[in-house]
Amino acid sequence: MPASALIKLTVATLVGLVFLIGLGVWQLERLEWKEGLIARIEALADGADLRAASEEAKAAQKSWKPTVQADKRTEQALWQQFCAACDGVFNRINAERDAAMRELQSNLQRKQSLCDELDTVLNDATADFRAVSRRFAEAGDAWLETGQVARDAERRIATRYAALQKRFAQRQQQAAQAAAQQELDGICERARLCERLETGVLQGGLAEADRQVLLQETTQAWEALAPLDPTSEAGLRQRFELASRALAGDAEARQSLEGALAKNLSQRLDLCLQMDIEAGIDSPPGFEAARLQLQVSRLEDALKHRQEDAAADRLRVLQLAWYQAGPPPAAEMPALEARFARALAAIQHR
Repeated sequence: MPASALIKLTVATLVGLVFLIGLGVWQLERLEWKEGLIARIEALADGADLRAASEEAKAAQKSWKPTVQADKRTEQALWQQFCAACDGVFNRINAERDAAMRELQSNLQRKQSLCDELDTVLNDATADFRAVSRRFAEAGDAWLETGQVARDAERRIATRYAALQKRFAQRQQQAAQAAAQQELDGICERARLCERLETGVLQGGLAEADRQVLLQETTQAWEALAPLDPTSEAGLRQRFELASRALAGDAEARQSLEGALAKNLSQRLDLCLQMDIEAGIDSPPGFEAARLQLQVSRLEDALKHRQEDAAADRLRVLQLAWYQAGPPPAAEMPALEARFARALAAIQHR
């Protein structure tokens, strides 16, 4: 064989060997790259950022191209391992999503149950409102502690809960008004008992036995009444005790009762005048100047404090003051009572 031909053969052989060696190195690098990619995807399944893990797994699927294959068994094993790693990521994402959906549904069911319970409580007309209030407070805490619900159900359940809260607020207002009226009625009853004793003292002429019967009956009636707020009852109890002592023969108590008649008359006239203004009705002749002065004073006070009490609050204050006021001269009381009652009726029926 000529030397030139031998040289060409040797060169070709060497080139082939270099190619095979390079191909082997490349194949080895690709195998290592695939093994590294598999390890990376397997690690993603345990990561905290599942969204990033999903994106990276999808990108890895696109990048897996068997351009240069190893032996069939090795390549197939790597592919199966790669698919299992990707499935691990996607399965965890699906599990997390399913768990989140179950939690949202559980939260919705919890809130629906709360609404059902509150609806039942509100529909029970015989329920003690204090118990209703406690249940709504507990439900409010439970509502805040309950997690989110699905977006498509959030508005519906929130609207229902808000409607229940509105109904509760209305019941609360009604209960407060009923309680206030009940307390006012109790104060009125106590004021009438005070008047019985005061009349027995100021009219005089009662025999000792009659005074004892009146005192005993009135005291029993007082003690039989439902208890009131201590602050509301305090003034009336003082009035009752003073009249009781006077009826029992305490000269100092009788003198104190008689000495306050003129002051009590002035106070009751002022209360009647305020009631006339609240009711928007005319006052009796002779009160024009006093009425104008009172109206100016009230306007100045409202401007000074930049607020005005609600009409219902002003009326309650006037009624309380009326019931707590002591007796005026006996001859004046019927006209005062009629005037106060007329204004009260006008306010209640407007």
